[in-house]
Amino acid sequence: VEAARHFAKRILKSNGKDFNSRLDYAFELATARPADDLRRTVLKEAHDKQLAIFQKEPDRATKLLSVGESKRDETIDARSHAAWTIVASMILNLDETLNRE
Repeated sequence: VEAARHFAKRILKSNGKDFNSRLDYAFELATARPADDLRRTVLKEAHDKQLAIFQKEPDRATKLLSVGESKRDETIDARSHAAWTIVASMILNLDETLNRE
């Protein structure tokens, strides 16, 4: 979780201002290519669902972001950071991220 949290921080601090530009940035860092339509759809749905949960229950976001030894960046909205942490974790666990073909 801590690695995904730091990856999410990097994504959120990038120049991307909307979901698609941030996703392409993250995907290119992890896989050396932008996200295709299928991954974009799946990850957008996951992001939106998680963001809704964290907006309803901000304590869940805080709890997720407290995992690990390093402190979280307090300048980033916790709910958005938590939602992107979930997306970052999904990207980091993709087969194409873990294995080179």
